[in-house]
Amino acid sequence: MAYLERARVGLREMAAAERAISDVRDLSRGELRIGMTPTFGDGALAAPLADFTQPAPAIRVTVATGPQTDLEQRLLDDDLDLALGFSGRHAAGVVTLMLYSEGLHVAIRADRDGPVGDADPHWFAEQRWALLPSSFATRTHVDRYFEQLGIPTRVTFEADSVTTLVQVVKRTTLTTVLPGHAIALEQGITGRGGWWR
Repeated sequence: MAYLERARVGLREMAAAERAISDVRDLSRGELRIGMTPTFGDGALAAPLADFTQPAPAIRVTVATGPQTDLEQRLLDDDLDLALGFSGRHAAGVVTLMLYSEGLHVAIRADRDGPVGDADPHWFAEQRWALLPSSFATRTHVDRYFEQLGIPTRVTFEADSVTTLVQVVKRTTLTTVLPGHAIALEQGITGRGGWWR
C-alpha cells in the first residue's frame, strides 16, 4: 500500500509535467483547471478569462466551485491547476499568493437600519443570520469576528450559494456577511462595513 501511494503520486506528477510542457509549447492545445470558492461569484473570473481566451482560444478552461478545503485537496490531487480562495491557514503543500484584499460586509435589505460602526454589539446580537456553512472560509472569518466581539450568532438560515443568500436577504429581515463584490451591483440590498479582511 505504501508503494502504491507513492507510485500514484509519481504518476500524477508525470501527468502534470506533460500537461505543463504541452500547454506552454504553442498554446495550440491544453487545459486550465480553476477552482474558486462560491463567494468569488461569476463576475470575479469573467474579465480575466475573457482576456485569456482571446490569445489562447484552443486552451480548454474549466471552472469548479466548492469549499476552500475541498479546492485545496483537489490542488494536492492534481485535479486543479489553481484556485481562488481566502488567506489564512492552508493545507500543507499548497502555495499561496495574495492577489488583492477585500473586506467582508454586513448585507441587509435596503430599507433596514444597519449597525453603527463595525463594532455595534447590540445590533449584531439582535440579528438573525443567513450565512454560508461552516465549511467555507468566509464563515470561518465571520465566526472568528463574532467570537472576538463576544456575540452569540443566531444562524437561522444556511446556504452554500451566495446568490441564494442575497435573494433571501432581499426578501426577509435576515442579515448576511459577504465580500463586497458579491453585493456591489445588487439592487434592494445594502452592504455596511468592509472591516473584516
